[in-house]
Amino acid sequence: MQIEIKGVYITEMQEKTWGRVYVVYLEDNTEKYIFKNWLKFKEKTYKGEGNILNEPSFTWVNTSLQHFFSDYVEVLNGKADNLNLTTPNFKSEYGTPSVILQKLLIELKANIGESVANRRGWFLEEQNKQVVLSSILVNPKGTIVLVDYFNFELKFEPILKTLYLFFLQHLEGCRLSELYLHKTELLDIYTRLNPNKNKEKMQETIDVLVTVSNNSLHEKISKIKNKIKSELNEDLCNYYAITGIPGEKYMINIPRELVSLNK
Repeated sequence: MQIEIKGVYITEMQEKTWGRVYVVYLEDNTEKYIFKNWLKFKEKTYKGEGNILNEPSFTWVNTSLQHFFSDYVEVLNGKADNLNLTTPNFKSEYGTPSVILQKLLIELKANIGESVANRRGWFLEEQNKQVVLSSILVNPKGTIVLVDYFNFELKFEPILKTLYLFFLQHLEGCRLSELYLHKTELLDIYTRLNPNKNKEKMQETIDVLVTVSNNSLHEKISKIKNKIKSELNEDLCNYYAITGIPGEKYMINIPRELVSLNK
């Protein structure tokens, strides 16, 4: 599947309809587009084939509220974040163009999204498309990159990243009640991420982390999942988040061959 991004169209809020971000691209030399829509505050991703200028959800918006950017990287870097996609009180929840575009690009690569015909009420019967997973590269500094999702970096605060890197190193999984057996390894990871932090405080942090009874561990696993859900996609949480059933092993359900750890 060869994908070439041709540009980004953005519409601003018109009347009560929120603005949208559209990515236009070529896939195997066929012109296509993908966009995100909020229907009754529920997030939906739609894909269409053909010229975006023939897409009703785009063309009905006044041309003065339509904007085109030939370089999608500029949008990712915030060039369009001044545009009004919604009212200010919903901006943090709905997202700026840079945030929405990042999710759309990941969903495009992951093969996530339904036919735009469903949005028009035609509800075409489609076979469930298999999600395309990205490989994960961890460099010696602990940077976590989803290589096939436009090199998207998963960023976590140090203690969350420590926990995530541990499970990447143990794809076979680990019971939370047995995490204390790996305190030395967890401390080693945490130290590499915080070389200048007080060693005693780091040890205390790890001690609290592996004490299952204080709920700290479950809170951190939940934070990781929520971040992945908000930055990637809910469907991708099944593969990239730390998941499990209490009493059984927790793990990251990504195939081992997709993970490269450069310690």
